[in-house]
Amino acid sequence: MSAEAEAGVAIEIPRISFFRGRWLSWQELTAAFSDRVLARRVGAYVVARFESSPPLLLLPDAHVVYIGETHGRAASLRQRLTQFGQSAGFFPSGQQNGHYGAWRVPTLRPGGTVERGQHVDPSGFYFALVPFPERFDVALEQSVDASGA
Repeated sequence: MSAEAEAGVAIEIPRISFFRGRWLSWQELTAAFSDRVLARRVGAYVVARFESSPPLLLLPDAHVVYIGETHGRAASLRQRLTQFGQSAGFFPSGQQNGHYGAWRVPTLRPGGTVERGQHVDPSGFYFALVPFPERFDVALEQSVDASGA
């Protein structure tokens, strides 16, 4: 018997559904940043590199270069993906601190390197987002509060 079952704790695994049901280019993603789901919800995200627009959302996929999740109380999908874009160099201000996993993004492009602060063309990078159900946000916040973290 698992520890959860012994303690009488029910664990619900949410149904996975991708935001908009497809891969989003960086331009589509940033245009969707005003969406309430991205602005307020925690979740997971997958980053992939394709030469052209990917036809289907299939996982696992050899094109996947990074899988991440939001973390901390204030980290919505929009906040975490903004950090990803800053560290990848996708914004005009160029590569900045904020997301450790995104620092290697320039090495995945032809040419492979970038100077700190240099802009990186985001074309060819696509994002699949999995917002967790809203009730999960509340449970996560209560769990953080209870642990004192």
